[in-house]
Amino acid sequence: LGHDKASWEGSYLKPSNGRFQSAVVIADVHDEECDPFYRRVVLDTIKRVQPEHIIYNGDLFDLPEFSKHTQDPREFRVVERIKWVHRFLGEVREAAPDAEQTLVEGNHEFRLLRHLSEQTMAVRVLLSDLHGMTISSLLGLEEFEVNLVARADLGAWTERDITKQLRRNYHTLWNGAALFGHYPDMRHMGIPGASGHHHRHEVWQMFSPVRGPFEWHQTGCGH
Repeated sequence: LGHDKASWEGSYLKPSNGRFQSAVVIADVHDEECDPFYRRVVLDTIKRVQPEHIIYNGDLFDLPEFSKHTQDPREFRVVERIKWVHRFLGEVREAAPDAEQTLVEGNHEFRLLRHLSEQTMAVRVLLSDLHGMTISSLLGLEEFEVNLVARADLGAWTERDITKQLRRNYHTLWNGAALFGHYPDMRHMGIPGASGHHHRHEVWQMFSPVRGPFEWHQTGCGH
């Protein structure tokens, strides 16, 4: 399972030779918990900017049904939540048909993968071996040509280890000129970029002896 999810990282790369390029970074959408105004602004921005790159910086999916907290099965909305994301991805792809799109695995995407690995291994085998489903197809990313960056080891057990593993998930652009990941402490890697996770906008002024001064943005959320 870990090898399968890691194998989709560069499946839909769209190289661009343009001298000036742009990226739209979207974090913490949390599927149907997304604010409708935020959704409209994101789609309008993408349509206007026509970025070469669109980064979903973790927690595009919410998937509370797979969390460690017990939930009433009568309140499960797994299908509705995933279909919400599919509609959103369809609108994004329509707004920017040629953009390279990348989903960086956040702690909420990890919920589903960890559940399949630890609690429903027989279901995982059924989906994989009988139906030939991959992690990318299970989340519905293939249809919209979305790369998946998911390097976190599913063997992580404690919350501390899981967070440590999820910090391995990051995406770089422009030969390492910018870095994108879910957790804000990635700013200490010495590369300008952006993160999410904490659902509020914050900016750090940083310094690297190699790059000089730079900024790191913790973006606002769609939730």
